Amino acid sequence: MDGEAAEFHFLDAFGIVGEACKIVRREAKLLGGIALTLLLPLPFIIQVYRLISEPLLSKIMMNVALSGIEVSSPAAESIRHNLHFQIAELLLMTALYVTLVFAFSLLSRSAVVYTVAATYAGKELVYTKIMRIVPRVWKRLILTFLWFFLIMFLYHVVTVVALTFWILIYGAFGLKKETLIVGVFLIFIVAFPFYVYITLLWQLASVVCVVEDKQGLSAVKKSNQLIKGKRGTALTLNILYGLFMVVIGGVQSYSVYGKGQQLMSVGFIVMVVLLQCVVDLVWLLTHAVLYFVCKSCHHEDIDLKALSNHLETYNGGYMLLKDGSVDFEMFIP
Repeated sequence: MDGEAAEFHFLDAFGIVGEACKIVRREAKLLGGIALTLLLPLPFIIQVYRLISEPLLSKIMMNVALSGIEVSSPAAESIRHNLHFQIAELLLMTALYVTLVFAFSLLSRSAVVYTVAATYAGKELVYTKIMRIVPRVWKRLILTFLWFFLIMFLYHVVTVVALTFWILIYGAFGLKKETLIVGVFLIFIVAFPFYVYITLLWQLASVVCVVEDKQGLSAVKKSNQLIKGKRGTALTLNILYGLFMVVIGGVQSYSVYGKGQQLMSVGFIVMVVLLQCVVDLVWLLTHAVLYFVCKSCHHEDIDLKALSNHLETYNGGYMLLKDGSVDFEMFIP
C-alpha cells in the first residue's frame, strides 16, 4: 500500500474521530434518520428507567427497614406484601429495560456499520433500504454477542474464583487485613486489562460480523487478528467516549441532585439526550472506521462483491453494493 492510501492505517484515535465526523457530514440525512429512530430512543429509555426505578428502589429499601422493625402484626404483613409487589415491579421493569436497550443497541450498531461500509463503497444509500437490511444483519450480531456474553461470563467466574481462593487463604493463615486488601487490589489490577480487551474485541467483532461473512466465534477470531497493532488506538477511542459520558452524567446529576436543580426542565433533558445521541452516533462510527483502518493496517482489501453476495442470501431484499474492493485513496484528503 503506497501513497495516500498508506496514510489511512496511520490514523490515530483523533484522526478516526475526524473521519467519523466527515461521514456524518457526508451522510447527514441518512444518519440523522438512523439516529432519530434507533439511537435517540436509548437515552430516553435510560432516563425514564432512572426516573422510575430510583424512587421505587427507595421505597423498597424503606420497606425492608420497616419489615425488620415490625415482626408480627397486620402492619408488618402489609409492608411485606407491598415489598414483594415492589420487588416484582422493579424486576419486571428492569427486564423490559434491558431488553429494549439490548435491542436498540444492536439495531443501531448494525445500521451504522452497514452505512459506513456502503459509504466507503461509494454507494448512494436510502433510509428505507437500510431499515430492511438491519433486522437481518441484527441476527448475526446477536450470535456474536452471545459468544462475548459467554466469554465475559467465564471471565467473571475466573475472577470470582480467584477472589474466593485468596479470601480462603486469608482466613486459613490468619493474614493481616492489609494483606487481604493488597491481594484483592492486585487481582483486580490483573483482571481489569482482560475486561478492557474483551470489550475492545466485541466492538470490532460487531463490525466484522456485519461487513464480512463471519459471525460468532469466527468474528471473535477475526477481530483479535485485526486489532493487533491498533489496541492503543481502540483504547483511546473508548477513553474519549468515557470522558464524554462522564461529563454528560455529571451534568445530569448536578441538575437533579445538586445546586443546579433549577436547570432540570423538559428542554434541558431534551438537550442532554440529543447530545448523548450525537456522541453515541460518532462513537459507533469510530468502531466502523477503526475496522477499515485495521484492515488497511494489515494490507487487507474489502471485498465488496463477497459482501453483496452474502447479503443476497437472506431474502433478496438487500441492496447490492458494487463489485470490487474499497479504494481507500478516495477517502484520504
